[in-house]
Amino acid sequence: MVIGELIKINNMYQFSLSSFVKLFKRALETKPQASSTEEKLGYLSDTLIKLCFSEVGRSLFKADRLTYSLQFVKGIFPNLIGKIDNDSKDESKEWQFFVGLALAAPQNVQVPRWVPQDKQEDFVQLASSFPHLINAC
Repeated sequence: MVIGELIKINNMYQFSLSSFVKLFKRALETKPQASSTEEKLGYLSDTLIKLCFSEVGRSLFKADRLTYSLQFVKGIFPNLIGKIDNDSKDESKEWQFFVGLALAAPQNVQVPRWVPQDKQEDFVQLASSFPHLINAC
């Protein structure tokens, strides 16, 4: 499902079921040694996750790799995301900000001198979306 949602980032990112099946077969070919079926399934699952992450990630534009990484972790390990939650009623909406879906109206923000010229607009967007973070610094 995570790989299928990449089309939302760029319509060029369409991966077929046959490409996933090839990755699945590659994971099975590793033939991990384990003392129990559950342990072996755990190894195979970990191998499949690593293969999917690396093979799909290599086929993306560099600019989209961080977004893909966040989407992948959120899809595969939702309990690790913590309060970064797409369905959260939290006012901060961190997940939408990180994937570029939620943008706050730019406010009058004092940009520190250490922020590079080409990143000042991004800093204003961050400060407008999360003023509690900027005020805490």
